[in-house]
Amino acid sequence: MKPIFKLLNESSNIAPAYFINSGQGQELTNTDFEKWFESFFNLYQEDLLENKILNFKNSPDILLINKDPSKKSFLKEDFSELKMFQETAPFQFKHKFCLIFETEYVSETIFNMLLKVLEEPKNNLTFFLFSNLNKKLLPTIESRVSKLRLTNIDLEMIDIQKKHVNVFHENLDKIKEIDSLIDFQRFYSGLKKEDEFFKGLLQFLAGKQIPSNIKMKIPELIKWFQESKTFNNSASERSYFLYQIIKSSL
Repeated sequence: MKPIFKLLNESSNIAPAYFINSGQGQELTNTDFEKWFESFFNLYQEDLLENKILNFKNSPDILLINKDPSKKSFLKEDFSELKMFQETAPFQFKHKFCLIFETEYVSETIFNMLLKVLEEPKNNLTFFLFSNLNKKLLPTIESRVSKLRLTNIDLEMIDIQKKHVNVFHENLDKIKEIDSLIDFQRFYSGLKKEDEFFKGLLQFLAGKQIPSNIKMKIPELIKWFQESKTFNNSASERSYFLYQIIKSSL
């Protein structure tokens, strides 16, 4: 099996937009996604230029859009360069590429603003939307992108060392099969990375479309869990409330 970035380069046509996220339980940084794109880009330009661009960030045909780390989500001004970028023809290549990282923090309002561009990209513009969460996309966005999940082969081929594994996602299939509180308490009491499991659960809840009455319980869940650790509640006691939330959201 070939890594995704090689398969994309062998395709006769590059899609207008790709939604790419990390493998289940795998936490990648923006730098990791950049490294993946760099591998794709190096293959892409292999037969196009005599003098390769060693750093893709220096190409006028590539636009990177990142969220301000101090903000909770993207702002409209983060996309201010996109309008001019899409209006100009490729300077060095046949395609232009726009990379948007952490798309789980792009609001519905901003995604709706991008709809027209994603639907009818100008000047051979291709989007790469990267996310660490397998968050359900808006139906209007999902119909306009090709969804890909990076595999272990992708990570190995581009020399990305295996990152911290999200314990919750790693056990998600097992959790789905558990159908009683007793079985869940038995599973939970055996966890050696309880804090990491809890962090993974919060990421899962944040990235999944679940009923608002369940999402409203998340702050309560965080507070309750922290207090239960402080007062040394037993694992079986801590697992009770988690089980109610998990089964309600699956």
